[in-house]
Amino acid sequence: MNEKNTIPTNAAKVSTIVDKKKVYICSPLRPVSTDPILRANELIDNLKLAKDACTFAALRSCDPVAPHLYYPQFLNDNDPTERELGMELGLKALRTCEELWIISPRISSGMSAEIKEAQKCGILVLVFTAAGFRKYTGNGDMTDNCYADTADGVIDYDKPTDYNMTLRELLSLLPSTKGKSVPTPKALKNSAAPVVSYTGTDISLTVYNNGFALARDTKRYSVFRVDACKDYHYDTEHADLASQKNSATKPDIDFEEFLDMPWTVRLMLTASDKLEENNDQAAHRAIAVHPSAAADVNEYNKAAHGKSVEDQVISKMMKEEMLQKLTDKQREVFTLYYEERYTQQEIGRMLHLTTSSVNQRLKSAVAKIRKYMAENQ
Repeated sequence: MNEKNTIPTNAAKVSTIVDKKKVYICSPLRPVSTDPILRANELIDNLKLAKDACTFAALRSCDPVAPHLYYPQFLNDNDPTERELGMELGLKALRTCEELWIISPRISSGMSAEIKEAQKCGILVLVFTAAGFRKYTGNGDMTDNCYADTADGVIDYDKPTDYNMTLRELLSLLPSTKGKSVPTPKALKNSAAPVVSYTGTDISLTVYNNGFALARDTKRYSVFRVDACKDYHYDTEHADLASQKNSATKPDIDFEEFLDMPWTVRLMLTASDKLEENNDQAAHRAIAVHPSAAADVNEYNKAAHGKSVEDQVISKMMKEEMLQKLTDKQREVFTLYYEERYTQQEIGRMLHLTTSSVNQRLKSAVAKIRKYMAENQ
């Protein structure tokens, strides 16, 4: 009797696994660097990217297929004959999948063959971007930028673990950021894959597989290290108020208390602090470079970051109107400097301008903002 009861139970478990959607993980493996040390590090990074993508798929109840993690263990990828055999076996596995996920903006030669085979077989090809999954519209050529060749609209995937995942679980999926420099928002979005994301009323937050998180509000960005989010200390004003009123919210919260809470609880505290800090820094930097524009920058920030619902609507209209007063060149430099927080030297390199040209455009932009403020007071 017991034996008969066991068989259906096991069969049901097997059926659950078999019925999972099979997704093909398409990411680079072979390094492109010619330096031996850089090649070794690049290979390690590529392998980790593929593993992280498999973890991501598995957590979303998919069955990940990643031949480039398996066949190179016994087939020499540097031997043309064995590499070709590995590619053939990989393409055979691809034909059994329902979707192909591109997990890199760069398309390697192997990825190109996989993408074209998927398109030939009618398999859905998706690109994993910071915003989510988008349908790939390119033709699989190695010159393609996957993030550019996508259809409008994010494909909505059921991600129950995003909001329910605890901080402890999230940290177990991420590498240490020790020894790594904090990337710019643009570099982070182009070089890493999102693991979890959250969109609130005022702030959106995305955690990437390299251990960094990107926070954003209306226009400001901030990148911070997830593993640096330890104990949390509220500001002095909150601490004094909590002490006076015997508030249940303690001014200091131990890291251990956050570990089994949803990951958003701890990270949103840092995200909010960082965004506010960046706004203050941008204002101080603007005043340091253009002392005469101090009042204008304060008014600009006030218009750009209103608090009440009415203020937010009015500020958005004023901000858009202010920016429309600038020329395209002035608006580009103004936004990169005051909103994106790039230095004048960085903007010069990006736009192929001298630092003095960037500075002149900023001065012209500030002059127009000052005129707008005077006319609309």
